[in-house]
Amino acid sequence: MKIKTYIRPVVAVLIAFSLFSCRKAWDYIAQHPPGELKICNIQKISDPNSEWKEAVFSYNLLGNPVKVLVKNQVAYDQGNLFFKYDAQNRLSVYASCEENDIKPNSFFNFYHKYSYQGRQTIVDSMFVLNLLNKKAQPQFTPGSNLYVFTYSLDNRERIIKIDNKGFYYDEDAGIIPAPAFPINAYKYDVNGNMVESDSYYYNVPLSPYPYDKKVNIRRTNKIWMFINRDYSTNNPLPALTYNVAGLPLKIKSTAAFDNVFYPIAQSINLNSPTLHIEYSCDNNGGLK
Repeated sequence: MKIKTYIRPVVAVLIAFSLFSCRKAWDYIAQHPPGELKICNIQKISDPNSEWKEAVFSYNLLGNPVKVLVKNQVAYDQGNLFFKYDAQNRLSVYASCEENDIKPNSFFNFYHKYSYQGRQTIVDSMFVLNLLNKKAQPQFTPGSNLYVFTYSLDNRERIIKIDNKGFYYDEDAGIIPAPAFPINAYKYDVNGNMVESDSYYYNVPLSPYPYDKKVNIRRTNKIWMFINRDYSTNNPLPALTYNVAGLPLKIKSTAAFDNVFYPIAQSINLNSPTLHIEYSCDNNGGLK
């Protein structure tokens, strides 16, 4: 039954392609948040000029990501990414670890654990820079930090507000409050593109981007929209090239694309590189 829930939307998309033009079908899906284009799931992102070189994506039978393995890991930055889901197929764990899996006693860059309070509230407990215990669970030990984010969602399942608290485990004083990120708020225009966002560090509105008319790379999967906290319909700037579905194939580094696919592309400005993206629908992949 779980597999059917994924197959039915995909079949519906393929039928739409047979009834309408390819572009009209994709435009329709892209303009209806929180629509996702799993038929074009990302397979690989590469940047030969970067330290990490390339990242390969793996998915489960429902088309949701389970791991992203990078060719060369960069300490505290570009680690392997892992995703786990609960019985309702909701994201329960999102972590970056040095190993090729979430293993006991291994080091992690970050580890998010999610809990759900109804349809419009999600609590995210983020552990950072520590070791997993013998049961491969994150530890909050002396000298480490813990952040608890509370996400508020709108009726389209988009994050529109984030409150958070920070904690530090002091070896002498125990668990004490720690500086937390400012409250974040997000606003979207009538086209479904983000037009206002509060920066983590400066807490000031950001200028709207000159969005293109193509499909945002994050729209291939709800998970990317969620972890990037951006549900925009279009891309913040034009890509160099696109595939037949209107998704970016090649992206040149700019300020707007600095974190276009965090954390894989977190440091793309360091070597003036260009990101290359491969999708499951490239080379037609059922599209015409």
